[in-house]
Amino acid sequence: MLGPYEPETWYNLYIMLGTAASALVGLLFVVMTLHIGPLQANPDQTMQATIHGARNNTYHLVTLMIVSALVLVPQPPLTLGLAIAGLNLFALRLPIGFTRTWIGRNLKVTEHNSFPYAVIITIAAGYILGVAGGIGVALNRNWGMYVASAGAMVILVRTVLTARELLFGRPAPPQES
Repeated sequence: MLGPYEPETWYNLYIMLGTAASALVGLLFVVMTLHIGPLQANPDQTMQATIHGARNNTYHLVTLMIVSALVLVPQPPLTLGLAIAGLNLFALRLPIGFTRTWIGRNLKVTEHNSFPYAVIITIAAGYILGVAGGIGVALNRNWGMYVASAGAMVILVRTVLTARELLFGRPAPPQES
């Protein structure tokens, strides 16, 4: 394991995260543009929850872009760590807000036609890892950037999977023969 925060060791990872997040923001705009007709034609609560989730997906990616920029800008570990922790703590409001708005309603947004618990828990876990990692970086701990980076990767992967579902729909369950 590397020593306390060494910016040059994280450069390539955060170039990749920032670039991927930027490209995916563009993709989400294209997806929403292509599907705006059906979205506007079906104003039921499941569709409104889907729009809310798509908007949150964009915010998750913008958060990753900002975290990537913060890591790439030379600064002391205390400043970087507090910025990462604060940004992830602020972004944690997204899954909490979605849950407060939509839990208990008759949503049909998962393969089981229920509330997307797994998505919400995964995104929240990514942000919690970001907060913990940011605190570790601020305290100049060896593990800080590893934990913050794990949180960023969790958010990126979950956002990609959610964007895929928005573009292509949920995969059909396997047919029994």
